[in-house]
Amino acid sequence: MPGRLATGTQLRYAVDFRSDARYSLAALFAGQGGTREGASGLAGQFSVSLRATMEMDSLGPAMRAGGHAGESGLRQVAVRLADVQAQVASASVAQSESSSRVAADLAAWSYLDVAADGRVRGITFAAGTHSASQGVLRALLGLVQVSVPETTDAPSAWGRLEEDAAGSLRTQYVRLARAPGEGNSVWRLAKTRSAPLPTQAPTIGIGERREVATQTLPAGTLQVWYDRARGLVLGISGRESQRTLLSRREVGNAESAVQFELMEARCLRSQDLDQRLSEAQADAAYAMPRRPLGSDGLGVAEREHTVARSTLGDDTTASVLQLLDKQTLAPEDTQAATRLYLKLKALLIVNAAASGAVVQRVAALAPANPAARAAVDALVAAGHGPAQAALRQLLVGAPDEATTLRLLRATARIAAPDADMVQALERLASSPASPAVSATASLALGVMAGRLREADAPRSDALVRNFVYLLESAEDGAARRQWLRVLGNTGAPAALPILAARLTDAEAETRATAVNALRWIDEPAVETRLAVVLEKDVSDDVRIAAARTLAARATGPGMTLLTKTFQRNASERVRVAVAELLWQERQQYPNADAAVRRAARADPMPDVRAVCQRLVGGA
Repeated sequence: MPGRLATGTQLRYAVDFRSDARYSLAALFAGQGGTREGASGLAGQFSVSLRATMEMDSLGPAMRAGGHAGESGLRQVAVRLADVQAQVASASVAQSESSSRVAADLAAWSYLDVAADGRVRGITFAAGTHSASQGVLRALLGLVQVSVPETTDAPSAWGRLEEDAAGSLRTQYVRLARAPGEGNSVWRLAKTRSAPLPTQAPTIGIGERREVATQTLPAGTLQVWYDRARGLVLGISGRESQRTLLSRREVGNAESAVQFELMEARCLRSQDLDQRLSEAQADAAYAMPRRPLGSDGLGVAEREHTVARSTLGDDTTASVLQLLDKQTLAPEDTQAATRLYLKLKALLIVNAAASGAVVQRVAALAPANPAARAAVDALVAAGHGPAQAALRQLLVGAPDEATTLRLLRATARIAAPDADMVQALERLASSPASPAVSATASLALGVMAGRLREADAPRSDALVRNFVYLLESAEDGAARRQWLRVLGNTGAPAALPILAARLTDAEAETRATAVNALRWIDEPAVETRLAVVLEKDVSDDVRIAAARTLAARATGPGMTLLTKTFQRNASERVRVAVAELLWQERQQYPNADAAVRRAARADPMPDVRAVCQRLVGGA
């Protein structure tokens, strides 16, 4: 991307861009909490080969907030591609159709809000631009944008922490050599992921919860030629790859290569600039709000409907319901179950009224039939009012305790539970008929309180206050531990002091439960509390629980603390447990890998050394 541009600057770049993306729908589904682990065969591919001339016009200061609300110093830049030669292919779209559409779309003007350092803060596409075309241009702009130095006297190396759709991205610039011409320099640009964005997708059992953390692992480098005197990026070349993980499970990878070379730079005369601005202001896209570069620009509902319609294809409500009627799946037939789930989810998103018909068919199936489970998962994923009403109907009519527990674990995953669903679970949580149902319903309520924190804070706060009351009025240790788990499932910052107070409880089991419950509280103070437990608690079990909580949170300070604990703790049991935790995180934290390898060579504790040798030898 260009650096500091004067208003009225026009740039032309020659672009040669190639990218291949591969993804696994089955792994994505399983990573998001699906019940069919190991599903295979559902994969996709998207490839792009693009040669074009990119035209960029700096139109002047942005007149409103850009992609980052309230940011000052933004300028507007218009961008389009000319002489496009595109080959775009995907698993679901014919190459000729997608290529011609992308080529036509990219020839229209798009508008960017660009910060002073060259980063794109927002983008608007022309009306009717296909989502594939938007994705191609976003990928190209994301690959070639760079952060230019603060001053013309740039240091030899520097880094920046930036945000994108996948989390916090650390970019590292190193000056390689002076380029020909006064004021020019060459940098090597490398990217590393430092802070993934977690999303909670729990499965609920007695004290059980799982988190899905989305993480992108970039690799490769770019070389950037920059004219510091004029504030222009002269060229960018190189190759990058990205692996996308969900809870350490790879769900996709992409490889991209780019050649980006400045062909022409000129400055418009004032009358030409006035005409260019007038043309831009007449364009409907010019006045539209800018969206972050990492966003696809669609609302959640619109995006879901677009994907659902594509997934349904030629199927109708009748044909999908007929498919469900015929499905008697073997437990190991994970691929067929996943396909059925995707079809049912698409149907329910496109036609919410089908929820009632789906639940009638589920009631006629054996509860353990994977087809029934696929239908329940689809109702949970749809999550709208009719789907939640159907799930409540299934809960009321559940034939046995095992089915009720399975349905409770599923309903806990509803993204936005309504008041009726919360009340249904409150009734089950207070029922004395089945201790297992009561306990699981209360744990699911804790998760729901956490999900409601953004959508309906008053309802969430009321649930948390009730959990605190039930904890404080509990008459025995088992009941206290249950409400500690429920409070932990809320992830509410207000629960932190309540949980922290139980870290000094007389019962080691209660202390360990409180430690486990801290893993969902997104507050830096949690690591401080766990550090005290690791250092001072007299019980190995409690210290191991603290180590597991730190590993589950997978923060930089937490992993540093785990590494120190492994090196210094006097307990062999604790060190063995920590060694296994460090080894699980070794790809993201090289210090963890090094610590385990050192112990495998020469640790003074025989059991620790043996475990580390087994871990290293099995890698």
